[in-house]
Amino acid sequence: MIALNDVHVIFAKGTPDENHALRGVNLQLDKGDFVTVIGSNGAGKSTLFNAIAGTYPVDSGTITLTGADGHVLDITRESEFKRARRIGRIFQNPLIGTAGNMALEDNLVICEKKGFRGLTYTLNHKKRAEYREKIKRLGLGIEGRLRDNVGLFSGGQRQALTLLMTVMSRPEILLLDEHTAALDPVNAELVMNLTREFAREQNLTVLMITHNMKHALETGNRLLMMDGGEIILDIAGGEKQNLTLADIQERFRAAKHRELENDEMLLS
Repeated sequence: MIALNDVHVIFAKGTPDENHALRGVNLQLDKGDFVTVIGSNGAGKSTLFNAIAGTYPVDSGTITLTGADGHVLDITRESEFKRARRIGRIFQNPLIGTAGNMALEDNLVICEKKGFRGLTYTLNHKKRAEYREKIKRLGLGIEGRLRDNVGLFSGGQRQALTLLMTVMSRPEILLLDEHTAALDPVNAELVMNLTREFAREQNLTVLMITHNMKHALETGNRLLMMDGGEIILDIAGGEKQNLTLADIQERFRAAKHRELENDEMLLS
């Protein structure tokens, strides 16, 4: 589905501030994989996402996507806006995934690729009824507010809408960059449950950064841990299902010969 081969990203190269943020990362995801990504601040998690999304250019290595027809597309040098047709991304800030000064129905129109013919799009009774059913699925009680500006909704409501809109755009890869971290516990759990449901029902391929160890352990079929710009743990299948925080601490100790000292992860 997507493959990273020996990917390096170096910031401020050749200066006293040089930072080798990704160090020869190799990663392959298959269709339907749901991978949680953990690691302390500065481990390389966001840089990994930025490299995949095209926000940061890679210094060396390749990134490829394989379509359903088996065709392999090298996207290593493809621009960020072109990759956005295939790669969806949701950030921690719940306000940036939607256009707050536009109506809810107009936000949905923009995100939905299917049905566009040039610059025209018909928003009729049938389409509004379809949108109401999609929004009702979120359990927020806002399905009757299609003409309200999204800026009137709460952060939790907007993040749930961002998730729905991203799924509606049918990404080949979905990047979740701590997408529940800024929400209160109730809304964080609501958005997390919706994330699992959408991923399962639509067989989405997902990479999710999280500092919430409960979410990391309970969600998905695979877990990656990063440290110093490298993937140091890659645990999948039945081994992942039985994984505990103590197991992660022990494996980190074995791999890095030091203790895992990240309060945000250990206390979440």
